[in-house]
Amino acid sequence: MQNGLLVSHVMEKRKELNIPYQNLLVGCAKEWIIERLVTREDEMLHFYLKRASQIGVKAYRCKNARQLYACVVNFSQEENALEQFLYCTFENVFLEREKDGLSVLIKVPFDKVLVDIRLHLSFCDAKKAQSYTKTISLLYEEGKELEIPCFYPEAEIVEIFCEAYEKMDLFTDMEAIEVVYEYAKTRNMNGKYLTFFLEENLKKSGHTLTAEEMRLFEQAIRGKALRSRYKGYLRNQKRKDPDYEEVIRVLDKLFKPVLQAISRHEIFFGDWMAEVERFL
Repeated sequence: MQNGLLVSHVMEKRKELNIPYQNLLVGCAKEWIIERLVTREDEMLHFYLKRASQIGVKAYRCKNARQLYACVVNFSQEENALEQFLYCTFENVFLEREKDGLSVLIKVPFDKVLVDIRLHLSFCDAKKAQSYTKTISLLYEEGKELEIPCFYPEAEIVEIFCEAYEKMDLFTDMEAIEVVYEYAKTRNMNGKYLTFFLEENLKKSGHTLTAEEMRLFEQAIRGKALRSRYKGYLRNQKRKDPDYEEVIRVLDKLFKPVLQAISRHEIFFGDWMAEVERFL
């Protein structure tokens, strides 16, 4: 087929890479979408991948979530430029407006099956967009590499924190919690950026870091509801790791120094070193 999405190829790669068939099928579908977002000729729309740790062979071995996250910088003066691009780029696409962007259901066309992927697109400021590039070898097209512009980990972590802080024990996005954990374990980060983005987002949302709110938040994070949801998230993916206690241990190290500095109105300059799991 013209788009190169062959079920038979997925079956062959499954054996070669020792990845479950459904996981690899979903992974190939995600890569197919990403390639069309980041290699388009339209320079008015710039796309940046979020949750980059969910893309690649290592992720596909244990995950098959049919969710994809990206942000877009719209340099066009046309209000509907993004919608027009999506309808022109993807044949089977259904759009819904969300609070900060669009929810896009894309039916990715393999030769024998359509694979549903939900693309969550949020609008972002150009200054927060790209901080690094991730290169992957496309699994559905032999010998082809793709350079993927990725969103600031610091800004993405703050977005996830603020959503969890707002929803407390009603927070349901367990993949997001694992994404923050994976960033903390694998990427060095700028503490000053973390502080800046966090202060900015809290101000925008109208939230403050009072002692009582922080107590309630910590109680929610360590509470039964989130713990049970996270265990269910791992169980659905037939995994046991990383367990919730390990995740919370690392996130405590990442967030507490930053939150303490903000609550004391202090300037925070430390940089997060993933290898030693602390700020230096």
